Amino acid sequence: MGHTNLNKLLLCFFLTISVCFTEVSLYGNVSSNAGGMKNTVIWIYFKNYRVPKEPKVKKMVQRGKEFFPKILVAPVNTQVWFPNEDDIFHNIYSYNKVKKLDLGKYKGDGKPVEFTKRGIYPIGCEIHPWMGAYVVVLDTDFFAKGDIDGNFFLDKLKEGETILNIWGPRLKKRVKRKLLLKNGVNSIDIFIEPDEMKKSKKKRKRRKNVHRVKKPSYQYDEDEDEMDDSDSDSDTPRNSRYY
Repeated sequence: MGHTNLNKLLLCFFLTISVCFTEVSLYGNVSSNAGGMKNTVIWIYFKNYRVPKEPKVKKMVQRGKEFFPKILVAPVNTQVWFPNEDDIFHNIYSYNKVKKLDLGKYKGDGKPVEFTKRGIYPIGCEIHPWMGAYVVVLDTDFFAKGDIDGNFFLDKLKEGETILNIWGPRLKKRVKRKLLLKNGVNSIDIFIEPDEMKKSKKKRKRRKNVHRVKKPSYQYDEDEDEMDDSDSDSDTPRNSRYY
């Protein structure tokens, strides 16, 4: 191999190493006194960043009288389908002042919904009130959803001081943590304080074959710095604040 080709290979190698070390990424974990917190949404806003206008498509499936996933995270301008894989009717709805939804009774794929404004959209079923989920729409592409142990990963970030936003069904409201991102791989352990968590309520015993679940009632809060999802102790949506 000639010196010219060898030099080119070495240059490509060092350029690759340089890119690897200058890319900013973040590994993290969200936990509380009870351990790792699943279904937490983590995101970062960067100044002057705008989400591309190209629409994206995602699905929240109805199967076995439940939603999958329970929390769907997407950037603005995402088109979401709510396919019904059951042999019975479902009726998707969401009551809020940002975008009211009522897809009516249907089986099969149904109709898509385009979410053009950021916010947390509680999703319910008029026919089966125990069904509950959330569509979290963000004005950023820098987001992640924690796994069952609360672990998450964000990449293609920007160096410097920033704010890490955390939200989940068991939090009183959105939680913020200051963060200094450096070139390379960063890491952070986020502990949710007890006073940032919703209070757990004792569940009453139910009689067999009797459902006593109240329908979700959704509210809107105009304070853009606050985000809440009610004082419910379950993952079923009750109230929500938009930001």
